[in-house]
Amino acid sequence: MNRAYDVIVIGSGFGGSLTGLILSRLGYRVAILDRRSHPRFAIGESSTPLADQTLHRLAERFHFPWLSPLSRYGTARCISDIVVGAKRGFSYFQHQPDAPFDAGQKHQHELLVAASSTTKTADTHWHRGSVDAWFASHLEAHQVDLFENCHLETIDLDARHRWLLSCTVQDAPIQFQSHFVIDATGRRGLLLDHLNIPRRSNTLRTRTRAIYGHFADVTPWHQLLDPALCDDHPFPCDQAAVHHLIDEGWMWQLGFDHGVTSCGIVFAGDDGPSEKPLQHWNSVVARYPTLQQQFASSRLVAPRDGLVSSGRLQSIADRCAGDHWLCLPATAGFVDPLHSTGIAHTVTAIESIADMFSAGPTSTVAPAALQRYNDCLLDEIRWVDRLVSTCYAARVDFELFVVATMLYFAAATYSEQTGDPASPKTSFLGADNKSLRQAIDSVADRIHGAVYDKPTPAVVRDLTAYAVQTIEPFNQVGLFAPPVNHMYSSTAADGS
Repeated sequence: MNRAYDVIVIGSGFGGSLTGLILSRLGYRVAILDRRSHPRFAIGESSTPLADQTLHRLAERFHFPWLSPLSRYGTARCISDIVVGAKRGFSYFQHQPDAPFDAGQKHQHELLVAASSTTKTADTHWHRGSVDAWFASHLEAHQVDLFENCHLETIDLDARHRWLLSCTVQDAPIQFQSHFVIDATGRRGLLLDHLNIPRRSNTLRTRTRAIYGHFADVTPWHQLLDPALCDDHPFPCDQAAVHHLIDEGWMWQLGFDHGVTSCGIVFAGDDGPSEKPLQHWNSVVARYPTLQQQFASSRLVAPRDGLVSSGRLQSIADRCAGDHWLCLPATAGFVDPLHSTGIAHTVTAIESIADMFSAGPTSTVAPAALQRYNDCLLDEIRWVDRLVSTCYAARVDFELFVVATMLYFAAATYSEQTGDPASPKTSFLGADNKSLRQAIDSVADRIHGAVYDKPTPAVVRDLTAYAVQTIEPFNQVGLFAPPVNHMYSSTAADGS
């Protein structure tokens, strides 16, 4: 059987499905191929204001009334087919091994940064298994053909610049033809492998790996804190992307409304453990008494075959677009879960793809546009690496870590507050803003220098003062000036 399309997308996660839906709306005949079926376990679950702004724009532009509710927790929680959780902002808690967590009388060991003013307007944790399946469920109604459990055997580009993909679907051979292929397979990078495009992971500064899964019956973190020290919290600290900083790296916790929590330990360094994942998880948690208390009654609920151990997380391809093909961000490269950049980067790239394909199927995407997409996307990945790797370097001192984290929030909030909500034309997190990058690079260089020399309190104070002065032109939301130490209540994109 032969099937002809204008565009074939490989991978039906939310990014691949949303890309297919938009291209179909623009008049393209689209098929999506996937080696598996929905629902399935996936991570990359934390949305951000930039992601929400972009989703809402895409919903309005392409007349997807079903999509817009996903851009706010208050409406997303009413979508019957998905599971979500409220994300009011980012919470950070610094632990010491073999000692109960101590927040400090002046929040010396915790940091909360608001991203919304109310739960109704909050960002959203996406339970990806249900959200990805929900995106895929809209494909048929929008004339996008989805082929699940599709085994892709060969990919070729013929002399007429047509892609030929030989597949087996439910034991039946199918030959697909298309003018364009989009790789949305994430780290698998199926098309990249076919094109023999190498990854240059060692050119990225961040070096981490992770163990992760979904847990039930995790005690909410606020229940383990001194109530008297929570009065200053600008939002319920569990309604956030929760970060527990530990000697080994950090743990994420993302809560969903059905009682499941996505949890992972990210290890600084990429050397693999000698223990099995669950044993390694338990041995780390046991070093931190309050975390051990939090997980005392918990149970792993996904994936079914146990915790996932990732190997090194970082990757970046030499190229991510070329002659009649391109990759979504998660395929082109990945840095780290820190800062929750994945969803936002994907949807902003999809918006750029929509612009490239906006002329419709009777035209050809210009090579120059594909080159710009390639250059921009790879530069954005390296920019995220710069922001993330600086935070990892600063972990030796919590006050220094706060300074490094403010660099990310400066880039994020500047992008959120200054972009044109109707039609932004800037790169992800201000990657194309030369002045912003110079300012952040200047502070980041000093942070790395301070870490090398082992920072003293005086050095950290001077570096903080320098950071305040240097990023002042891009500080739209009062960074470094919280009403209560480390408690930021007025950095929200919705104007709070």
